[in-house]
Amino acid sequence: MMWPLCGQMGGIDGYATTSARGCAPLWSSLAPSPTLPAMGILTAGYFEQAFGLYFKEMDRCVAMGCYWALLHVLLALPDVCAALESPKAPVRERYTDWCRRYLNPPFSHLTPEEFWELRNAILHQGQALGDTKGRRYSTFSFATTADPSVHGAVTTDNITLHPRQMVSEMQSAIRRWFADLRTPGNPRQATVKGNLRFLVREQMKEHPTGSGIVVLPVQSST
Repeated sequence: MMWPLCGQMGGIDGYATTSARGCAPLWSSLAPSPTLPAMGILTAGYFEQAFGLYFKEMDRCVAMGCYWALLHVLLALPDVCAALESPKAPVRERYTDWCRRYLNPPFSHLTPEEFWELRNAILHQGQALGDTKGRRYSTFSFATTADPSVHGAVTTDNITLHPRQMVSEMQSAIRRWFADLRTPGNPRQATVKGNLRFLVREQMKEHPTGSGIVVLPVQSST
């Protein structure tokens, strides 16, 4: 069976990557996933499978010491989770709200607003500067050593974070979100259930070449 590809494709660690955004901007317009079919009950295993790409990528970054790349994945994950449950809400509102519910102190060294500032600075500006107006930290530092003890260390208006330690914090937050969504009567459950099967994942697809059909591993939503 042939699977059409949309958007750009490039190689990452032996995998091809694709994006369905170019041909299907809305999750609801896509056909159900052949790998993660729609389910009547959201189970813990279903969530783990759906987020397997992110969890595996974080583990790969830690194993290789790619902490800068890891930081980008960590800061993007609240966006992913919040969009799954509130796709029409303003981005800042849904990001900080998700962090407030699942990643707020004592589960993290940062407040939801500080996470939002850090996300904007790192992902969109390539900077480690915070908002100097009324905030605790005007700069952020990120440890690259194997010693995690510096995680959360504060010097005046600077905080040092260790991406490796942030992994356990983020994974715990996502699993708290999993458990919350599975609570009977949770109003976000239906929306997440409808969108989760379109999350990018690793799978096998057939690709036409000059010499025939080649089956390759890809990361894609469809």
